[in-house]
Amino acid sequence: HLFVYRGKEVLHDFFIEPGYGPEVRKKIFLYKAMPEALRPERVFCANTLYNFLPNGARAHFDTSHLFEYATPEALGPYSLLLYKKSGERIVEMAVARANQMSEELWGETGITIRAFENTYDLQGNSNGVHESYLALRQKSTEFSELRRSLIPFLISRQFFTGSGWFHTGRDRPKFWLSPRARFIEVLSSIGTTGSSRPILNEKDEPEADKNLYRRLHLITGDPLIADTAIFLRCGTMCIVLDMIEEEFWEGIPCGAGADFLKAFYAFSQDSKLRFVFDFDGKKYSAINIQELY
Repeated sequence: HLFVYRGKEVLHDFFIEPGYGPEVRKKIFLYKAMPEALRPERVFCANTLYNFLPNGARAHFDTSHLFEYATPEALGPYSLLLYKKSGERIVEMAVARANQMSEELWGETGITIRAFENTYDLQGNSNGVHESYLALRQKSTEFSELRRSLIPFLISRQFFTGSGWFHTGRDRPKFWLSPRARFIEVLSSIGTTGSSRPILNEKDEPEADKNLYRRLHLITGDPLIADTAIFLRCGTMCIVLDMIEEEFWEGIPCGAGADFLKAFYAFSQDSKLRFVFDFDGKKYSAINIQELY
């Protein structure tokens, strides 16, 4: 069985030194500097909003202030990793060019632009990473079935897919495995922003024959730089999806009232991997669940 990994959408935030307000950053930098800096890499289409790169990826602004590098389709985790790492180099080159052109574009010198792959910014906005998988359209991949068979995997994989984060609240700083979990509000929905961010996103845009395939769109991931973590996140997900399609796996044994959203929060803070959560009569740690899969 050959999986087509539809791609990974990596969102970037920017910081400009010396400090420029968000409106100046949005109007001057986002809509002028980066597109101009990416010009040597772009392959123009009829609609110039969709700026494709020679490797099939896209580099564009997903919202008014977030720059997105979207990988092309990949046939496996290793290909995906190569596309992701090439995207890092492309963004680095574009930022370097934008810095060189600052005097020409803005008429000012001494401006330094920095790009970050981060889960959230200083204003409290969450970016994250979106994963897309092409799945067979059948009963086992219906969203009603995936809530049972896939969500336990997604909430427990954070110890090898999380980017790490120090939460600094009123108490002493606490290390979280995944900061993205803090911004996930519901179990499942079609939303991707605000209070509707789900563990299981039910957005179904396969960009293929809708009678044969569905798109599995996941938004719970953190931006990652480590090659091993990127490879494992995609590779393990492909294996689990394969098991679900072959109806080899239906989900972990647990009670009907299991609170997966609460478990997601708890596991994201469990840096020692010792926390055991009660899934309505069945108790598992994050490692226990991964071992079951």
